Amino acid sequence: MIKYEYLIKTINIKNDSVSVNSDVWDSVEQGTVACETWKGFAKAPKTDFRIIRVDGGFFVKLHTEECDLRAEVTVQNGDIYQDSCMELFLSPDSADGRYLNFEFNPKGILHLGIGEGRPDRLLIDATREIFKIESVANDGDWSLLFYIPDEFLLKYFAEISNRMMGNFYKCGELTGHSHFSSWAPIDTDRPDFHRPEFFGSLVVSE
Repeated sequence: MIKYEYLIKTINIKNDSVSVNSDVWDSVEQGTVACETWKGFAKAPKTDFRIIRVDGGFFVKLHTEECDLRAEVTVQNGDIYQDSCMELFLSPDSADGRYLNFEFNPKGILHLGIGEGRPDRLLIDATREIFKIESVANDGDWSLLFYIPDEFLLKYFAEISNRMMGNFYKCGELTGHSHFSSWAPIDTDRPDFHRPEFFGSLVVSE
């Protein structure tokens, strides 16, 4: 199996100058969410991600070329996966089996949980302002930016490893084109994103 690894670039930049359209993203490695393991679904739209390490946290930019966006969920920690959805599942501490699942719809509504797998997930009712969520959605083009503060991660994990684990996903279960794709491939019979054994490496550069 191909080893999936993404290098997170460390950048000296003021946090309030980072946005969806910042020039900083032009110099950052792009990861592609293109693994479509499961048959019987529509082809997933072209989707990519970028991450940067900044003073005090991480910025994540997600982008998809999805048409006919669905954004019906309006409450935090609702069933975001039913809408047009982009996701990051992140395990920041290599010694801790738990991971966070960040799930967003085009309205920037967040579903966020923590646990070792699907059955034991604990929903996190965090103030969304700490994540600096910016969502710019047009038909056929949707970009989303969010910030993950170190302070937030260290509230739940003992440390932030230089080699974190995670996966990126694109889905939309109740869209008119139900689809599922991932960055690192998932070897299961049916769509299941809560499979940390298939996470790739997210390596922070110095």
